[in-house]
Amino acid sequence: MKNFDPRVTAARPDLAAVELKGKVAAARFSPGRVMRIFRGVAALREAPNDAAGLSTELLFGERFTVYEEKDGWAWGQAALDGYVGYVRADALALPGKNSTHRVAALNAPLLPAPDTKRAAHAARVAHAARDARARLPMNAKLCVTQTDGVFAHLDDGLY
Repeated sequence: MKNFDPRVTAARPDLAAVELKGKVAAARFSPGRVMRIFRGVAALREAPNDAAGLSTELLFGERFTVYEEKDGWAWGQAALDGYVGYVRADALALPGKNSTHRVAALNAPLLPAPDTKRAAHAARVAHAARDARARLPMNAKLCVTQTDGVFAHLDDGLY
């Protein structure tokens, strides 16, 4: 069988993407399931630990096909650039609707309500500020369902 670049080929000796059946040797094949990145930035690592080499970074809203989830890590392939590796499973969510917009600023806050100062939301905003998804980097993909003044309402209920 032909040698493939492991950085962009979803194949290991024990597991590979089902579309690679007959092209690579693997003990089993998986169709995978499409998820999306639900943190501002998520590291795609070469192995399932935070000390492993960084292959690339995945931005909020990017699609990621998961072939295996184990011990808090998901192994799969990024849809945008095809990189394969491990991402923390808690950085993933169901895919939701297709993106309609991208963040154009260097970063943008992700808020639970369309008001940064209202007292009723202060506790939730403070909690969101500690959350890694609280700041979205430039080019993060968003599904905007409506706008409310200067705020954009996202398909997941956040602003």
